[in-house]
Amino acid sequence: MKIAFVLYDKALQSGITLASDMLNSASSLRSRVQQREEPFYMSVIGDAKENNEHIAQITLHTHHKFSDPVDFDLVFLPPMWGNPSPSMAGREDILEWLRRQKENQAIIVATGTGVYWLAKAGLLEEKTVTTHWSFYGKFERQFPTVGLNRKASITYCDNIYCVRSINSQTELLVYLIAQFFSAPIAKIIEKHFMHEVSNFQSEPFFQVGGNTQFDEMVSIAQSYIKQHVTSQITIKDIATHVGVSESTLIRRFKGQVGVSPHKYMLDQRLLIAKQLLQDNSLTLLYIAQLVGFKDPHYFSKVFEQHFKLTPVAYRKLVKAKVFHA
Repeated sequence: MKIAFVLYDKALQSGITLASDMLNSASSLRSRVQQREEPFYMSVIGDAKENNEHIAQITLHTHHKFSDPVDFDLVFLPPMWGNPSPSMAGREDILEWLRRQKENQAIIVATGTGVYWLAKAGLLEEKTVTTHWSFYGKFERQFPTVGLNRKASITYCDNIYCVRSINSQTELLVYLIAQFFSAPIAKIIEKHFMHEVSNFQSEPFFQVGGNTQFDEMVSIAQSYIKQHVTSQITIKDIATHVGVSESTLIRRFKGQVGVSPHKYMLDQRLLIAKQLLQDNSLTLLYIAQLVGFKDPHYFSKVFEQHFKLTPVAYRKLVKAKVFHA
């Protein structure tokens, strides 16, 4: 797995160093076989000359420039100190690099004003996002075609996570570690890191969409969907479970999470399918059934629409990445 931390003018290094510590610690908790068969690499991407001029205390070593032809699986955009506009001026190289990473199926995590880079690159059109609270008004004026959720601490859409703050980024990292490595490893990381940055203690520790900031009804609906993600539940079932009408459920859920309950449930199924496809011993039919699809052909169609790759192509891609890493 290849992870990139993007370094630019006025980037807050805490958005890089804390994340790298958590991920490196999580990787070290894997078995020796996993560490050998699934190598884990972290790199800082930036321009060394520019970084040395603007970082007064500690200089992070850059491993690659934005012009280097290297693609990554996971990309982090740290927040910037103060007004983000001056740091972004004339940096088309960074914007183009981000577009390329997105096109190559990278998962992108943008924290605070780091979200500005994605909006500037045109990667957030018609999506619902969040950013640092002090820039809500400025962000809405500068990017009117991007939906801003002022209540969510974390948003997710199309392989892009936007988080409000470093604390929220840490919550998200625990979630991602559970997805990439395992839930037991995530629990250990949560125990050692979470108490240092927040009082976040809820179970499950994170649900996509930033449910820690949501009203109770939406949180219960999300939990119900995850518990029944492999079952044939309907919007009516969810509404009945949380005790509201279907229209109220859809309105409040979409207003908080950014997508409808149906889309959220579909996303959860596809994320699970993506993980299962990494196990070559499981057939496509079996995986489709595990994530609630009766028809494997329909499953393949929906998967391709969501990830721009068929399940077979994705499985081959993952196998090739492991082989060439």
